[in-house]
Amino acid sequence: MALKEAVGQKIMNEQIIELIRKRLEKGKREYGQQVDPFDGRDWQKEALEELLDGCVYLATAILKLKSKKGIQNDPEC
Repeated sequence: MALKEAVGQKIMNEQIIELIRKRLEKGKREYGQQVDPFDGRDWQKEALEELLDGCVYLATAILKLKSKKGIQNDPEC
């Protein structure tokens, strides 16, 4: 890996970690506590529901971009 790529990857990883940190802080503010793995939630079900929501959001964003570019029904785009 070239130095430029390595530096870019480090910066990207730091940005990802920062996004996660901010998300955890938001959750703590909203719920008044850190994540509690023993609060009775079905964490696998929660994760699945969140991932499905994310799929909907990404598909919507892709369709919006296609619409802006005038691309219709092309599965390769």
